Amino acid sequence: MKWELGTERDQPVYDFEYYPDLNLQLYYFKERLISANFINENDELGCEIYLAGQKIWPFSHKKFFSLFGEEAFAENLAIYDHAELSISAGWEDEVPTLLLAGRGYCAEHIENMRIYNVCHQLKKGMDRAEARDLLQLNPEVTADGSSDVYRYGVFCPEVITTAFDPDNRLLKVVQHLSDGHEIHFPE
Repeated sequence: MKWELGTERDQPVYDFEYYPDLNLQLYYFKERLISANFINENDELGCEIYLAGQKIWPFSHKKFFSLFGEEAFAENLAIYDHAELSISAGWEDEVPTLLLAGRGYCAEHIENMRIYNVCHQLKKGMDRAEARDLLQLNPEVTADGSSDVYRYGVFCPEVITTAFDPDNRLLKVVQHLSDGHEIHFPE
């Protein structure tokens, strides 16, 4: 990788860079490399990764988990995250991908997916205390008291806003994603 990318680099122009000859995507946070995503789209351009002289990638789903233990991974949308090791693996459409990340990156992804799944459980008319208990986050209450604002995530900061009627019954939930998109719940 040093030969391909060099040992010195200027500040990144983008939050991520893709090197098609290596099938490698690099992600940055505050100008520091936080993860490398290896995508094995075909055998010619794929890479092999070794740990202590033992090949760990690419492997089938079954072989990979025989090395690391499937129970230590959280599965979300066919991506398997290991919070402690900060690695993610996936085999969508038979294309193996492996993400190696800095400490906390995968734990944050697991937490973000938990919050996303909880948003699906929030229902119109739900009591404010019940909604807060489900989210398990500390909200900022808007000045008029009609909404709770939840800010979370360091690597991919996002915001959830829950709006309530005067009787503290849930009206709507909006998740503001780090890429500028919004998801409205309940759908």
